[in-house]
Amino acid sequence: QSSPVRCVNFPDFCPAKMAPSMVGSLSRAAPRRALRAFGREALAARVASRQFGATATAVPSQAAAVGGSTRAQLDSKPIHGMRKPSVRMTTEEAFVKTLQMHGIKNSFGIIGSAMMPISDLFPAAGIKFWDCAHEYTAGMMADGYTRSTGKMSMMIAQNGPGITNFVTPVKTAYWNHTPLLLVTPQAANKTIGQGGFQEVEQMKMFSDCVCYQEEVRDPSRICEVLNRVIEKAIHCSAPAQINIPRDMWTQVVDI
Repeated sequence: QSSPVRCVNFPDFCPAKMAPSMVGSLSRAAPRRALRAFGREALAARVASRQFGATATAVPSQAAAVGGSTRAQLDSKPIHGMRKPSVRMTTEEAFVKTLQMHGIKNSFGIIGSAMMPISDLFPAAGIKFWDCAHEYTAGMMADGYTRSTGKMSMMIAQNGPGITNFVTPVKTAYWNHTPLLLVTPQAANKTIGQGGFQEVEQMKMFSDCVCYQEEVRDPSRICEVLNRVIEKAIHCSAPAQINIPRDMWTQVVDI
């Protein structure tokens, strides 16, 4: 005869409340697997009852009956082991939404074909683009704006010769300890190393001017990379660079 089991921290996860068929399976076939399954059901019921004020049960169907599917009900709050449903959008939409999330509302530079997909979305997203006469001036303006307001801003220009004009302002911001987002569009992935349009080694060029740099290699990870670059710039109080091949734009991804 087995000794009674006390369940202090998880009262729902108690063999005494199990159905006889469940208890029989625990003693014969696969106790660990059954315990894990029962634990997940009890956890889902407890979360649902805490969220919607229902009585906690060990039956998932009862938890779902409070207001539909447990997963659908709890989308507003992340639960361990449950993911929110993905949203399909273009890479430029995902990029701009990440900027909005971090409160970046000002961008300085010169419009170029390598970044037009995102600049076209700036007005609707509430992001002001300061079209300057020269990239050098744009970089200095971004540094001055962030230092005077305390709000992070972005520098962006056409790949190649446009980006090279950012070197001095970015190095200036680096020694001023100014958190800036440096966006450097790049030649398309298919042409890198083969004389792509205005191809320049932009990562090597800024390696000594920024606190962190990363290149987007997969369209589906553009939000992850951009978010990491922004956080590094804020944490290190210095410019950080995201290098984006121009064929990464207009791709449809699940975020």
